[in-house]
Amino acid sequence: MSTKDRLAAARARRQADAQAHEMDDMSTPAPAPTQGPTGTGPSSDFFSEEGQTQDLEKLDRLADETRELSNGLKDRIKALAGTVGPDAQMRTNQLSSSTRYGESRMAFREAQERQEELKKMERTLAELAQLFADVGALTEAQQDPINTIEVDASKVQQDTEKA
Repeated sequence: MSTKDRLAAARARRQADAQAHEMDDMSTPAPAPTQGPTGTGPSSDFFSEEGQTQDLEKLDRLADETRELSNGLKDRIKALAGTVGPDAQMRTNQLSSSTRYGESRMAFREAQERQEELKKMERTLAELAQLFADVGALTEAQQDPINTIEVDASKVQQDTEKA
């Protein structure tokens, strides 16, 4: 049962009680009005009936104000829940423990490892290129002595054939 329904039921009960009270008052003879000490002013019955009516009106106003405040608070809570979300922490935990998150972290690590391996290969290829360049430079530097050795070997062969 909603708050509005409960308040409406309570209001209906109060009205029914007030009507029943009025019926009882009509069936019994009304007491003689009593005057205040000076003999002026309304009777005590007037105060009590109007006091009851005023109390009921105050209760109705308070119930309406309470309902409005409650609805305002509910709206504010809904707005805040929409902004932050009551299950934001739960969703974060689910994401961090989900297989998709784990798989994506694993794929990221593998990509990082591949990148490191490619960098190593690049450094190795650069070193190899430098090594070939050094060997080429040494070979060119040794070309003159090799040519001299070849010339000397052919002279030795010619001298051997002559002898």
